[in-house]
Amino acid sequence: MQEAVFFNNRNEFCCWLEENYKTADEIWLGYYKKSSGRRNLSWSGSSEAMERLPTWLF
Repeated sequence: MQEAVFFNNRNEFCCWLEENYKTADEIWLGYYKKSSGRRNLSWSGSSEAMERLPTWLF
């Protein structure tokens, strides 16, 4: 199992997807609790990023 990757926002995650979709078999996304006070990609933000990908990528 690989280490979880934490993104600050949806744009950062989208950039990662564009750069790595051909070579990465999987990614483990990390999410901080709201109470941590850390900038964080939300679950809904990651879901929206995946929905915006062209279907031909899969």
